[in-house]
Amino acid sequence: MKCATVYKKESLLFIHSDSQTTQGVWIATPPFLELDATADAATIGRTTLDVLDGSMRSVPHPTEWNLLEPLFELAGVNSWSKFTQGTDCC
Repeated sequence: MKCATVYKKESLLFIHSDSQTTQGVWIATPPFLELDATADAATIGRTTLDVLDGSMRSVPHPTEWNLLEPLFELAGVNSWSKFTQGTDCC
């Protein structure tokens, strides 16, 4: 199974892969991408498929849990609470 997460924040989409660790936990993994929410459906679809290609199983279980730092950098925030303000997720 492949998995990705898409967040809509204001006029932007933030998309990243999700991968399952060797201990069975699903975590955010690269690529972390940003798209304009008004992009055409073909662009959003292609980008989502590219991100799904990054989804894997049996990735090493993390020892540090700052896995969303690349997402925060893209969004220009420094915390989960700031990132989620006004954000939808699917």
